[in-house]
Amino acid sequence: MTFIAQAKALIDRFVPPAWIARGKARLAAASEFAQAYWEALVAFDPSEIKTSAQGRKRSTATAQCLAPFLKTLGYRGTELSREEATPHFQDGMDIGDLRTALVNLGYKTEPVTGRPCDIDPRMMPCLHEADETDDVVVLLDESGGAILAFTHGQYRALSDEEAHRDGRAYVASPIDPKSTAARGTWSRRLLGRFKSFVGQLLLISAVSNVLSIAVPLFVMTVYDRVIASRALDTLPMLFMGIAIAIGVDLYLKTLRSRLLGAMAARIDYLVGTATFAKLLRLPLSYTDGPPISAQIARLREFQAVRDLFAGPAAGAIVDFPFTIVSLAVIALIGGWLALVPLAACIVFAAAGFFGARWLQSHEQAHSASATDLFNHVTDTTLHHESIKREGAEGVWLHRFRLMSADTATRAGELQDRSAAVEALSQFLNSAAAIAVLVFGTLMVLSGSITVGALIATMALTWRILSPAQQLFQTLGRLGRLRASIQSMNQMLRLTDEYDASIPNLARAPRQGRISLNRVSLRYGNETDPALLNVNLHIPAGKMIALAGPNGAGKSSILRLLQGLYQPQSGVVTIDGADVRQLSPKVLRRAISSAPQRIDFFYGTIAQNLRLADAPASDGALRRATDDAGILDSILALPEQFNTRIGDLTTATLPPGFLRQLTIARALVRKAPILLLDEPEAMLDEQGANAVQRLLERLRGTRTVLFTSHRPSYIRIADYAVFLRGGNVEFGGKPEGAIEKLIGQSKSGKAA
Repeated sequence: MTFIAQAKALIDRFVPPAWIARGKARLAAASEFAQAYWEALVAFDPSEIKTSAQGRKRSTATAQCLAPFLKTLGYRGTELSREEATPHFQDGMDIGDLRTALVNLGYKTEPVTGRPCDIDPRMMPCLHEADETDDVVVLLDESGGAILAFTHGQYRALSDEEAHRDGRAYVASPIDPKSTAARGTWSRRLLGRFKSFVGQLLLISAVSNVLSIAVPLFVMTVYDRVIASRALDTLPMLFMGIAIAIGVDLYLKTLRSRLLGAMAARIDYLVGTATFAKLLRLPLSYTDGPPISAQIARLREFQAVRDLFAGPAAGAIVDFPFTIVSLAVIALIGGWLALVPLAACIVFAAAGFFGARWLQSHEQAHSASATDLFNHVTDTTLHHESIKREGAEGVWLHRFRLMSADTATRAGELQDRSAAVEALSQFLNSAAAIAVLVFGTLMVLSGSITVGALIATMALTWRILSPAQQLFQTLGRLGRLRASIQSMNQMLRLTDEYDASIPNLARAPRQGRISLNRVSLRYGNETDPALLNVNLHIPAGKMIALAGPNGAGKSSILRLLQGLYQPQSGVVTIDGADVRQLSPKVLRRAISSAPQRIDFFYGTIAQNLRLADAPASDGALRRATDDAGILDSILALPEQFNTRIGDLTTATLPPGFLRQLTIARALVRKAPILLLDEPEAMLDEQGANAVQRLLERLRGTRTVLFTSHRPSYIRIADYAVFLRGGNVEFGGKPEGAIEKLIGQSKSGKAA
């Protein structure tokens, strides 16, 4: 009787006919699906998918659910806070964007699968997304068997069809602030969020390692029982058992890979958002020193955290603890032969420890050299125009060659050592396998074990040595990972502006009364004071002109008012409240600012203007640009307010237009205090006259501080202050400051 006939007989004997018929039907359906899928793939048009995805993304019905949902949750925040929590550069939201906005507003959401009619009323209000239509509704309450909801912009009861749609509900609950203040480092708290993932991975690895010993045991049984006794009738049953074990093991390994991938993506997202948020919230004193390239390199360094979970090292780390199962099986079938792979693991651990230390110095040197090269390339990109203007291409190329050669040399040295470590791991792996084979052969000849047991022992030894070798090669990366985690923890431990502020201690400024009492400011320990014992008192609603030579401290006063820097001594108050008692968001919402430096981000003109006030209407944008004197210029552009700036297009626009656009952005926010740093800079005569008329209209409407060197501008102010060397030399009527300014200019020319 042939093997196929035996297998068929066993299947007919033990498998019900109904199961066989069902399996054939499913196989046929799978074949039809595969054929249809292939045909659809051949006819696939990416533009159609992109269009439909954008359509779902811009679903206004989903975006409309946020406000009524927050209302039913009892949210007490402002409309501005709600607007800031939503995506800025897209027309609508999908359910993912909606859940992210809720997190930004202090609510977490938990998914619950079910139809609206099956949702417990005690879980309402909640969101519900239908599987077929992707429609999102707000389930408010159940009354008289009807489900009250907000859907497509209106409050109504759901129809019977809508109430029975399959989908997923999202139940919201407030985020407990105390839960984010757990003990330990940020990295430990991060790993604590993945306890369930780690438990599932360990369970899967345990079962997978138990199943993995089935193949060696199968081989041993075939050699020692089937072949030795010619018991072919047992082979089909053994084959079915091993096939099931291999199939389950394959499924578990696939599941583990998916879990590791999901975990890696989630950690990448959490690490990236946490570090970037911390970077944005750090005071300027932390970020002004290091160059931009160094800050970018620091963020790139945290990529090592994700690489650990995304690479093969993660599987080896999870598998290695369960090699004890393979060791136990070797001990059962091979006796003291199990000591050989055990000794190999110990040697791997010792060699890996010393090998990592051997590589560490070269890795640090290569990393520092690569960082310097990256900084040089970044600086070249940022200052390309200046390099060409000065004709310094040759010098810059020479520097690049030197840095590139140094980086390549250190990379070669590191590669040589890494290759030596890898060769050592291969040698240890082969030596351990040969040792098992030699000692096992002696035991076979002495009759201590069988040939099948030796073959099974060899297979199990490879299963033990494979993760051990992988870990050995990963120990060097684990050192870099440890350094990255320490750097990340240090960065996230820094006190940012939001941590340093005292929330809810003072109300948001509304009048605009400003006072500086004995204020001194120094930007660095080795720099001269920017301000020294400055006293300044500005009534609400007055316009103040700050005049003086360059470096006198005019811009420093504006920075202090915005809380961008903290004085070393003295107190800055707005409406009687110390600015240190106000959260940065509340303080800067009370101040509109047009700095001397022109900064625009990639996006449309409207999007850049709305950075000052997210919910600003189109009419508000028109009024602000009209007041700044550039409305006609914007309307003359082909796409008007939808014209994109922030890229190479910005360089084609006149500097004066960009300057007035900066002033218009400040005017969009209706704040009680307006700060203008040299508003006349880079303006032609027409633009300067427009800004002068703007200052005349603004007088008396809010508290305005502006810096200027133009007497015609200073005369518009109610009061003027003249500064020199960080000291206030004059404060009073504008004519007195103008005389000081003219006298300073004459003395400068005479010198």
